[in-house]
Amino acid sequence: MSLTAAEQEELDALLDEEDEIETAEAFVVRVSGPESRRRNNPIRITPHLRELLGELEPLRNGVPLRLLINWPPRHGKSTAIAHVIAWLLCHFPMNIAYAAYGDGLAHRMSHEVRRLVREAGCTLVEGEAKIDEWRVRETGACLVARGINSEWTGYGFDVVFIDDPIKGREAAESITIRDKVWDKIVDDLGSRLDDPQHGSFVVIQTRWHLDDPGGRLLEGRFGEPFARMLRPAVNDNGQALWPERFPIPVLERIRARGEYGWWSLWMQEPRPRGTQVFQEPAQYDEAAWVRDGWRIAIAADTAGTGKKQADYHAAVVLGMRGYGVATEAVVLDVLHMQSALPVFVRALARLRRKWGRAVRVHVEAFGLAAALPDTIVELCPELSGWVEPVKSTPEVKVSADKFMRAQPCSAAWNDGRVRVPKSAEWVDKFVRELVVFTGNDDPHDDQVDALCHAFNALYRARPEVRRGVVGVNNVMFG
Repeated sequence: MSLTAAEQEELDALLDEEDEIETAEAFVVRVSGPESRRRNNPIRITPHLRELLGELEPLRNGVPLRLLINWPPRHGKSTAIAHVIAWLLCHFPMNIAYAAYGDGLAHRMSHEVRRLVREAGCTLVEGEAKIDEWRVRETGACLVARGINSEWTGYGFDVVFIDDPIKGREAAESITIRDKVWDKIVDDLGSRLDDPQHGSFVVIQTRWHLDDPGGRLLEGRFGEPFARMLRPAVNDNGQALWPERFPIPVLERIRARGEYGWWSLWMQEPRPRGTQVFQEPAQYDEAAWVRDGWRIAIAADTAGTGKKQADYHAAVVLGMRGYGVATEAVVLDVLHMQSALPVFVRALARLRRKWGRAVRVHVEAFGLAAALPDTIVELCPELSGWVEPVKSTPEVKVSADKFMRAQPCSAAWNDGRVRVPKSAEWVDKFVRELVVFTGNDDPHDDQVDALCHAFNALYRARPEVRRGVVGVNNVMFG
C-alpha cells in the first residue's frame, strides 16, 4: 500500500529531523571536548571509545540491543556510558534505568549525567529531581539510577543499563551474592522493558569470575542471545587497548600482582580455580648467594588457627630485592614441624637468630588468631618488638582467602623470579606442597601460607622515599 502525498511529506519531515540530531560522538565533543567548558581537561575520543559510542548509536532508532560490554577497569567505559545516557535524555523521550552494584555508585552516575544534561543546554523538571529519579523538561525523558538490589517494581523502561553489578573480588567469589545479583537482573530488571521487542538491555561489566553475570549471559541463561563487545587490555598482537594511559610496562606491573586477577579483570577471560597455582620452580646456588643488598623477613603460619584439621607449623625465611616486575626473591630457609606451640616458638626464635636479630617475624593475626603475636612474645620474650601481624597491601587484602593471597607470589614464582635452593634438605618437601596447591581446601598448605605472607610483607611496587632516604619497610640485612 503506497503512502498518500501528505503521509509521505510527514515521513520525510521526520527523517529530516532524525538526520539533524547529533550523534553520540558529536554530543561528547560538544559537551566535553576541547572546545567545551572542559577545555582544560577535555575528553579525547580514543579509538576504543569511538567504537563503544558506535555500538550504542542504534539506541536512538529504537533498535533492540542485547549487548554485553566486557572491558578492563579504568578504561573509560563509565564515562562513555554517562555521555550516552545524557545524549539519549536530551534528544529522545525515553525512560532509562541505570543499575550499579550499590546506590552510591548509581547516584554518582546520576550526578554526572545531570551535569552533562545541563552542559548540553537542557533543564530538569522541577519537583521531579530526586537524585535517583528525575526528568528532562525538553524531552520528558526520565532516568532512574539505583543500586541493583533496590526496588524496581512498578517502573517501565525503554533502555536498561546495568553497569558493574558485582562490587569486587569478595562478592564475585560468593555464589550467594552471584545468585542474588543474577536474580535481580533476570527477574526484576529483565521484566521492566515497556516493549520487549524494541527495548534494549545493555550490560557493562568488568569480568571477575567464570560464573559472574557476564558469564551467565554468555551461556544463554538470560533466555536471549547477547552480542559481546570484548576488549582485553592487551590484544592478540600484544598491543595495549589504551596505550596512552595503560602502556605495556604498566600492564606488566599489573600482571605481576597475579594471573587470576589478570585474566579476569584485565583480559576479560576468567580462569577457574582448582588448577595448579605454582609451577616447578627456578633454582639458585645457595653456596654462591651473597646477602648484601637483600631485604629479609620471616613469616610463620601456625597450626590450629581456624584450620579444619591438625596441621604443621611452618616458617619461611625469604630474601628479596628489586621492585615491581623487577622483584626477585630467594627462599633461604624453611621450618616445618608438628609440635606444641611453645616448642615451635622456641624453634622460631632460633631461626631468627640464625638469620639476624634485626629480621622481623610476620604472623597471621586476624579472626581466631588475633592474639597470636602477643602469645608468641609471652612464650619467648626475646621476640618482643620483632613480631608483627601480617598486613594488607595494595596487592592483596590480609582477609583474602589462601588462593587470592597466593596470587602475587605465584606470579613471580612462575616467572622464575622466586627461586629455591638446589640442595637444601627441606626443599623437596617444600616444593612438593607448593606445586600441588590449588587453593581449594588443600590438605596441607601451611608452607604456602608462610611463603606468601613473607612475599607480601617484603614486596613493594617501587621504593619508598622517607626524609630524603630511599628504602622500604622490612629492609633488614642482619
